[in-house]
Amino acid sequence: MSTVWPAIDMEVIEAIIARAKPLLKVSMDSHAQPDALERISRLLGGAAVNCIFDATFADRFKGTLDDLVDKLEHDTRKVDNLTAHLQAMRRPKDHCKGSRRGVSPAGQLAGLHGNDLFRTLMTLQLPATAPAEFYLEVALAAQSLIVHDQFDISMHVCERIVFGANSTVTKEYNFMAFKDHRNTLEKYVREHIDLAAAAANSRRPTGLAK
Repeated sequence: MSTVWPAIDMEVIEAIIARAKPLLKVSMDSHAQPDALERISRLLGGAAVNCIFDATFADRFKGTLDDLVDKLEHDTRKVDNLTAHLQAMRRPKDHCKGSRRGVSPAGQLAGLHGNDLFRTLMTLQLPATAPAEFYLEVALAAQSLIVHDQFDISMHVCERIVFGANSTVTKEYNFMAFKDHRNTLEKYVREHIDLAAAAANSRRPTGLAK
């Protein structure tokens, strides 16, 4: 007797894959976790299998995915805004030529991610005379770390839905530690944006040079 397989609703599976594109984008950028793409591939494959054998799974999973992706996109927009602000501030200005601007923190932060980046940010001390863009550079690094933390918790929640809480695929996650970590980073970003604004105002020309 031949086995009768459930009908596959490809539109539902394609909708889930399309909604997961922001996760794919974050997983492919320069600071993503080494196994990020592998986790996404495994997650989407598992979701497709669940869609085949459980008619109610797609709606439940997509609802959760929508909420998580919305939060991730909100955090990503903040990165985009900070990047645009920083690029505008870095445009050459005649009055800055020849001035001593110190050493940018970007070199110290390059190549760091996760806990290494967090620890470096928390111990980084910029001089009182640092230009505004230096404060924005560290604010951008912290906001980028928020994005990757949100990516990680989004993946964790989705993996629990797709594979079950007891699966070896699902990693342990400390939600309280995540919340504390995020609150610290959000405060850090706000403080350094304020410092950038203060530095920019203090260096703004008050009149025409004679």
